[in-house]
Amino acid sequence: MSLRKVDTYIALEILVPSVIGLGIFTFILISGRALKLADLVISKGVPVIEIGQTLLYLLPSFMVFTLPLSFLLGVLLGLGRMSADSETVALRASGVSLYGILKPVTILAGGATLMTAFLTLYLLPPSQKAFRDHLFDMAQTKVAIGIEPGVFNSDYQGLTLLADKVEPESGVLNQVFISDQRNPQRSSVITARNGQILSDAFTRQLVLRLKQGAIYRLGAQNQDQFQVVRFTHYDIQLHNGQSTAAQKRYQKTKELPLVELLRRFQNTNDPQFMAEWHKRFALPFCPLVMAFVGIPLALRQQRSGKGAGYTVALLTFLMYYLLLSLGMTMAESGRIPPALALWSPNGIFLAAGIFLFRRAAEEQVLFPVPLWLSRLTDKIHLRRRKNS
Repeated sequence: MSLRKVDTYIALEILVPSVIGLGIFTFILISGRALKLADLVISKGVPVIEIGQTLLYLLPSFMVFTLPLSFLLGVLLGLGRMSADSETVALRASGVSLYGILKPVTILAGGATLMTAFLTLYLLPPSQKAFRDHLFDMAQTKVAIGIEPGVFNSDYQGLTLLADKVEPESGVLNQVFISDQRNPQRSSVITARNGQILSDAFTRQLVLRLKQGAIYRLGAQNQDQFQVVRFTHYDIQLHNGQSTAAQKRYQKTKELPLVELLRRFQNTNDPQFMAEWHKRFALPFCPLVMAFVGIPLALRQQRSGKGAGYTVALLTFLMYYLLLSLGMTMAESGRIPPALALWSPNGIFLAAGIFLFRRAAEEQVLFPVPLWLSRLTDKIHLRRRKNS
């Protein structure tokens, strides 16, 4: 068998489980978010197609992590099966060393690295912004649907709203009654002939504009007094789970393009912007790092089966993700330089991968057991045999 055929065979053994794993992991994450968004379909009457569009905007943020994880899984399952069937032994006997196996794995890792880089550098920021805009558009166009006529609505923070009639097409509320508990020390009751929910595209806030009404509340100085304030127009800011989340997302650095990140860091010297900058460049190298870690671990599995491959992949990537999250936290707080904090996980896993890979290439035990622990294990096994 020629070396080109060997490389193609190894690449296919890794590529097939990687693609399947990418689909499975991405589907699991999408399903988890879809269950949360299902409430919008059930209680708010949002069309299913709009929920699907929302999940589509979230897809790049899922694939940034599922792509490296699925590649590691593909290496573990593909090479693990070859090792279990003694195919790697046959390749070594025919003159293909472990460094020869590294070649097709590195090529696939390079492809996964480029795909992850495209996601983090170009596709993820606009998709995050599009997700925020779409979620806010659903909130402003469908929020009136959740208000049923003659039913008290408490979806908005500190407000209990009742409307005698709701016009679905225009979103106009007729004969509005509101119990305002936003200030517990000075609660009030608001009535209005009609009202309409509007939106501010710049501040990402929903506003209930009331017309021809009055505010009834106790006096600020004397609780025995009763104040009545009549108005022609009166605006109330609405804060529910969707609008608040949209405002928070509006400020997140992960939505900013690279040029804007650098500009804001230069103007404010805020480490959060530089931490996000380094994260976008460091994360794409994860598949390349995982290649060095995955090869020796896959050859060590022997006949452990696919279950062991899934477990090792999840645990390994979980360790990497925890280190990356810790580095992000430390970098944003200014305790550690962002470059050091965000590139350390790659450095640690790359050093560990090279160490394990060299031991596997020299056919040494990957994780040498201390002599005292080996003797203790032998004694335990010997006692069990005597007892049995």
